[in-house]
Amino acid sequence: MNKNNQYLQPAINIKELLYYILKHWRSICIVMILCGVIMAGISYEKSCKTVKAQQDAKQEEHDMTVDEYIDGLDLDDESKVHIKDSMEILDSHQASYDQMAYYLKNSVLMNLDASKVPTCTLTYYVDNKQVVEYPHISETNNTTAIVQALISSLYTDELQSDVHEIIGEEAVDYITEIINTTFSMGNNGSFVIDIHYKDEESVRKISEVVQEQLKREQKELQASFGEFDLTLGTNNYYVGANTDLLDEQRILANNMANILDAMTKTKNALTDEEKDNYEKIVSFEKMKQTKNEDSDMVISPSISKKWLIVGVILGILLVFAWYLCAFLWGSVLKTEDEFEQNDTNLIGIVHIKEKRKKVLFVIDNLVDRLFGKKVTVDMTSEIEIIATKIMMKAGENKNIALSGCAFSDAEKDIAKELCAYLEKNGINLTVAPSMMENGKAMTTVCNAEMIFFMEEIGKSNVSEIREQITFARQLNKKIGGAIVVA
Repeated sequence: MNKNNQYLQPAINIKELLYYILKHWRSICIVMILCGVIMAGISYEKSCKTVKAQQDAKQEEHDMTVDEYIDGLDLDDESKVHIKDSMEILDSHQASYDQMAYYLKNSVLMNLDASKVPTCTLTYYVDNKQVVEYPHISETNNTTAIVQALISSLYTDELQSDVHEIIGEEAVDYITEIINTTFSMGNNGSFVIDIHYKDEESVRKISEVVQEQLKREQKELQASFGEFDLTLGTNNYYVGANTDLLDEQRILANNMANILDAMTKTKNALTDEEKDNYEKIVSFEKMKQTKNEDSDMVISPSISKKWLIVGVILGILLVFAWYLCAFLWGSVLKTEDEFEQNDTNLIGIVHIKEKRKKVLFVIDNLVDRLFGKKVTVDMTSEIEIIATKIMMKAGENKNIALSGCAFSDAEKDIAKELCAYLEKNGINLTVAPSMMENGKAMTTVCNAEMIFFMEEIGKSNVSEIREQITFARQLNKKIGGAIVVA
């Protein structure tokens, strides 16, 4: 192979390849974000379709009644009627059982030990001494009305609140079990108040609250009924067995057991096939109930994190692949090593990125440090060092040329500084840009004793650089080396 065709033929250097890719980190971030957004959008679109399908399916199931579900079963008409009748009976039994179970759990009396019940018994007497002569009250004894009014005052919201503070439980639904009253008719009406609860201390406190309530109510009733006496006859505290309560507890337990037995018999009356379909119907009812409870919950489409991560990774891979192809088969100069790999020596590198101290260039500096590309001197010092090397290379040759195929504005400014520096030292440096396309530049190169090249990474074309070097060698011109602008 012709030696001239070997110039600037790049060898794959993994370190330089990675540096070339990572220094384009801005492009990596942009493409990474774009791919992430695109994949997130695709994920959201798929989620919208899935949610729509789920909502349609739920709506279809929600609209189906239990009877419609039963009618759709693979059963004969007689079996369907039998199942429906059995379900009505079972539902009725279940409702009764649930009601009893709730009462058993929350009732005050049902949770007491019937063998030792803390009790307070208050016996009151009402004496209405005279008939009140009000137009709206008849000329008859109104003792019964007074007693009923006094008893009613024991079940007001105010008293319930006081009892609740004492017991510290939500037992107000069963306050009639804590405070139970009975009364007898007559001119000297009497009524009895029985207070039951778990402990003696609470019973005593509730008794005190009841007595205070009756005193307040007596004063209010006297405004309507006139003067009457309310006398506390007995006030007994004791802990003892309550046979009536024990009977009530046993009755409730027996009733619940009878309901369960009736439900078992109803289920046993079904055939095996009917039992299997009955279980399916029960499952359908539970599912329908659950969906009714969840009907207020809004199912919203979402973005899959997995798709988002895939998009980000895909974006990174796409950028890496793009710059890998550009590094391997691109037409522009990518690294300074492309000169050193051949016979053209590298004189030096001029870094024109003056804004490296700004925030946006912090990552640039990190990448440079990682790959040993850290700039340790400023641009002016770099140019002076290169000029000194040119003088050493030139030796006795005082007429030299500087050529290049790109010659951007930055390169022109660098060339002016080199010319000025070398002129002070007696060396004439003539700039001959694009000598393969410029006749004057080609003449300058022909008349020069030595040639230097200045090319910019990312702009100078590799094939044009090769042509310039080949042409210079054909002219038997001395090639001093190359200056790379980065």
